[in-house]
Amino acid sequence: MVSNGKEHSVSQGATKAQPVTLSSVIHDRPLDFLYVVFFLIHVPATLLLDMQSIYPKWLIPEDSPFRILNELYVNMTHDPVIGGVTGLFGKEALESTFWVSCFMHLELLIQLPTFLYGAHHLYHNTDLHILYPLLTIYGASTATTTLPCLVLVLKTHSAESVVGSKVALDIATALTDGQRWLLLASYIPFLLIPLGMAVDMAFRTSAFIKKGLKATKAD
Repeated sequence: MVSNGKEHSVSQGATKAQPVTLSSVIHDRPLDFLYVVFFLIHVPATLLLDMQSIYPKWLIPEDSPFRILNELYVNMTHDPVIGGVTGLFGKEALESTFWVSCFMHLELLIQLPTFLYGAHHLYHNTDLHILYPLLTIYGASTATTTLPCLVLVLKTHSAESVVGSKVALDIATALTDGQRWLLLASYIPFLLIPLGMAVDMAFRTSAFIKKGLKATKAD
C-alpha cells in the first residue's frame, strides 16, 4: 500500500511537471495571439521605416537600402506623415510635421521595448500583473498618437483638386484616391488594435485588482 501511495505521488508529480505546449496556450487565447502578431509586425516597421527620421545620418547614408526602401514607400503612397518627417517633401513639410518626430522618439524609447516585452510575455502568459497595466498604457498612448497621423492623411489635398495655382508643397504631398485608401487601410489597424488592447487590458487589470481585494478581505 505504501508503495502504491508513493507511486501515485510520483505519478502526480510527473503529471504536474509536464509542460503545456506553448502553441496550445496561445491558441486558447485568440486575442493574445492577435496582439503578439501585431507586435511582431510592428517591430520591423518601426526599425526600418518609422525611425529613419531620427536615426543619425551616418547610420543610414543616402545609398542605404533602408533609405531607398523608405523612398520607394513614399513614392508609392505619398504618405504625408513619413514623407514629411523624413524631409522627402521639402523643408516646409518637414517643419510642419515636427510633432511626428516627437512621436517617433516615443515609439523608439517606450513602444519598441513594449513590443518585445509584450510579445514575449503574452506568448508565454507570464508577468501578467505587470503586463496588463503596461499594455493598457501602451494601447491608450499609441491610439492617441496614431489619431493625428490619421487625421493628416484625411486632410491632405486630393491630387485631383491640385491645380497650377497651388503651392509646391500641396503638389508634392497631394494624394490620389487610391493612395488615400491605401494609407487609411495601413493606419486604421494601428489605431483600432491598440485602442481595443487598452480597453481589454484595463478590464483584465480591473479583474486582477478585484481578485486581490477579495483575497485580502478573506484573510
